[in-house]
Amino acid sequence: MATPRGPGRPKSSNAKKLTSLRLPPQVRDWYDKTMGGKYGPVAYVVEAWPALYESTLAAIREAGIFSRQDALAMLQALQGTLLTPGMAGQQIAADVADSEGEHAELVAELEQLPRAALAVLELWATAPAEDLEAHLALVVGR
Repeated sequence: MATPRGPGRPKSSNAKKLTSLRLPPQVRDWYDKTMGGKYGPVAYVVEAWPALYESTLAAIREAGIFSRQDALAMLQALQGTLLTPGMAGQQIAADVADSEGEHAELVAELEQLPRAALAVLELWATAPAEDLEAHLALVVGR
């Protein structure tokens, strides 16, 4: 029996939605040169991101790097920050350093983390949080 096609085709609950990305030319060129094509690797990164994000936050939490006060300071420092891809992982330590209060130890801890982990923290700190305590618990380990 042939599979129906077109508007009458049944939708699968696990069907992927088609997403179109507008990549700057230098990013497209990088994917073409480095990854052998711009579409497969982009899909890989987009699909892998949730697991990478969650595992990075879990590693930070399990390492016990940040206290509740540290997490609150990061949230406050990045409140209203518009993240830009070119600065990924480079804003959080500077924003915390520029914020009100004494955060030298926190900045030192942040500066020890890899840029990818800092980018995850930037996304965490700028994400909407309906439940503050649950949001803090994603990174607080001490």
